[in-house]
Amino acid sequence: MNFVQNYAAKESMEAAGLDEYEFIAVLDHRTTPRCQALDGTLHLLKEYSPGTNAPPAKATKEHALRCKPRKERLLTRVAGQQYQR
Repeated sequence: MNFVQNYAAKESMEAAGLDEYEFIAVLDHRTTPRCQALDGTLHLLKEYSPGTNAPPAKATKEHALRCKPRKERLLTRVAGQQYQR
């Protein structure tokens, strides 16, 4: 289901004329170092590749895509600091 939801989000962003997305990981004790590193990173929609730079990175976790206005990119997610390994 995660794949379908994120692929639909990608298609919607393309239809809206957007060209990039942000990888959002669920940050908890099960989050892998790879997903922690991807959390908050920006990628071009034309380079969208599930399992590489887009969710799902693995079948057991739920991650998401989102479009984020440029002015918000300066903010840091608190949860990202809380679960660093």
